[in-house]
Amino acid sequence: AVLFGGDPSEASADAWTVVAAEVDTVGPAPDADLDSGIDPVAVLVDAGLASSKSEARRFLRDGSIRATGRQLDEDGQIGSDDVRHGRFVLLARGKKRYAVLDLEKTSV
Repeated sequence: AVLFGGDPSEASADAWTVVAAEVDTVGPAPDADLDSGIDPVAVLVDAGLASSKSEARRFLRDGSIRATGRQLDEDGQIGSDDVRHGRFVLLARGKKRYAVLDLEKTSV
C-alpha cells in the first residue's frame, strides 16, 4: 500500500521493512543531522533517483520529488516530520520511481 497510493504515514513498521527490501535503500551521509534537515540532493543521487546533483536540483525545482508524501521544493529539506517509525523516509520521483532513506543504515 505504501507504493500504490496508500498513505505512507499509516503504514506499519513491517510494511516499511518490506518496501525497504524491494526498492533502492540508502543511508544518510555521516554528517547528516535530521534536526537541522537533510539536504535531499545527495540522497537523490545516492538512491538512483537522479543521475547528478544538477538533475536532482532540477527535479526538486520542478516539484517532482516527494518525501513520505510531502512535495519537496528546491529549498526543501528532509526533516523529522518525514520520518516514519523512527527510521524510514519514502522518496518518490513521479509516480513510479521510489527509494527509501533508512536512517539506521550506514551510508557508503
